[in-house]
Amino acid sequence: MKHFSFTATIALALLLLFGCQATTGDKAAELKKLKEQQTKLAEQIQTLEQEVGTQTGSTLQTPKETAVEVMELRATPFTHYLEVQGKVDCSDNIAVSPKQPGIVTQVLVVRGQKVNKGDVLATLDDAVFQQSLQELQTNISFAKTIYDKQKALWDQKIGTEVQFLTAKNNLQTLEYKMATLQKQADLYNVRAPITGTVEEVNVKVGEGAMVGSPVPPFRIVNASNMKVVVDIAETYVGKVRVGDEAEVLLPDLGKTVTCKVKTIGNIINNAGRTFPVELKLPAMPDLRTNMIAMVKIKDYAVASTIVVPINTIQNSEEGSYVYVVEKTGDKYTAKKQLVTPGTANGDFMEIKNGLQSGNLLITTGFQDLNTGQLVKF
Repeated sequence: MKHFSFTATIALALLLLFGCQATTGDKAAELKKLKEQQTKLAEQIQTLEQEVGTQTGSTLQTPKETAVEVMELRATPFTHYLEVQGKVDCSDNIAVSPKQPGIVTQVLVVRGQKVNKGDVLATLDDAVFQQSLQELQTNISFAKTIYDKQKALWDQKIGTEVQFLTAKNNLQTLEYKMATLQKQADLYNVRAPITGTVEEVNVKVGEGAMVGSPVPPFRIVNASNMKVVVDIAETYVGKVRVGDEAEVLLPDLGKTVTCKVKTIGNIINNAGRTFPVELKLPAMPDLRTNMIAMVKIKDYAVASTIVVPINTIQNSEEGSYVYVVEKTGDKYTAKKQLVTPGTANGDFMEIKNGLQSGNLLITTGFQDLNTGQLVKF
């Protein structure tokens, strides 16, 4: 541009100089002559510039190319995970108490012992009950004797029907009462309600065992039915569903397992504004109740979308944007491209609009770029 201005200035000066001397009659001829001189002068100036440039080692400056790094965008699957902390629990974690209060006469298990459903864990003092049972048995024996005699007489048409029916009714009443008491006899046995392992034994022989005690006499856990319980903020209601996949990290075991959401609570906790979610764990021998678990629940997934490093996204009054590379002739230039961000996951962001597969995203060196600026990579 400077060379053009210099040439134009000399030409204009010559034009004015000779124009002042020209007469009206030969202006056209003079103009033609000046144009020829202008052309020759321009050629001479160009030649001199080239010679000067060669001698000084300088050339005409060309726009500087900014070094950048780029990545070619491709549509890929994208998944977002909700990360929360929970604890390991057991679906079959049962506090075992007697069905009626009593004094413990036997404790038949120890902590860590495997038991089956229905096994007797302890027995209660049933002396009074057994006495009542014995008395009832005596009454039944007497009632049966009376019934047998009345029946024999009735068969011989001796006595009245009322006497026979009364004896029969008395015997049946006592037998029904015996059947009821025999069922109640098992109340003095504390039985295992599930198959599992005895985790707690909180009672000794001679101590009283109460129904629904805050400290239960026994606790049984079935370790084959373990789960993780987490509390999730109410803002995620509707985003987490039964059957959603999750990754569960157990730091104490150094293991990560994949499982699914089993149940979702329907009540929001007023204190923390959260709702409970349970995930079923596979059976693992080293699992313990109340272990810490780090849970990542997949709450958003798309099969194919454009994903970019989140640090490449900048913001202005126009909105969010990134820089991409455009080819102009045999050169590459930077272009400011407005985008619509979606969901973020770690260091990456989904782009809903503005980019497509094949775009060259500038990932390094974009901070000071302007649209149209030459770049190299």
